[in-house]
Amino acid sequence: MSFPANFQYPKKRVRRKRRSSPSRSVAPVLVAASFVAVPDPVLTLTFDRDIDLSNLHADQIEVLDGPGGTRYGGDAAGEGSGGPTLVLDMESVTPVTGTQVLLTASAGTGIVAVGGGAEWAGASDLPLPVG
Repeated sequence: MSFPANFQYPKKRVRRKRRSSPSRSVAPVLVAASFVAVPDPVLTLTFDRDIDLSNLHADQIEVLDGPGGTRYGGDAAGEGSGGPTLVLDMESVTPVTGTQVLLTASAGTGIVAVGGGAEWAGASDLPLPVG
């Protein structure tokens, strides 16, 4: 059997790798939090990855200690352990009433993952302790 003179074989299909989508910047996730009022008020926050505290705005973090009757605000710069933990000294701000200890932190805390990424979204009336 002979083929017509103008017969063309089909082109081989070329498979290309899929383009990877640009990585989205991911914010740190809070995995544990605790507050101790005595002897000195200290808030400890632990995240799922190492955090960068170079732009920390401690004034955006507060703890409402209902049983203790005091609202505390973040005092100056916190200190990190070079890893995922922030230890923040707290300062008494005003008296409060309530039955729970609650963490409130705005999205403007300046807490980001090491190496860039989105800023931590914060928390609103999160009961402590967490984790």
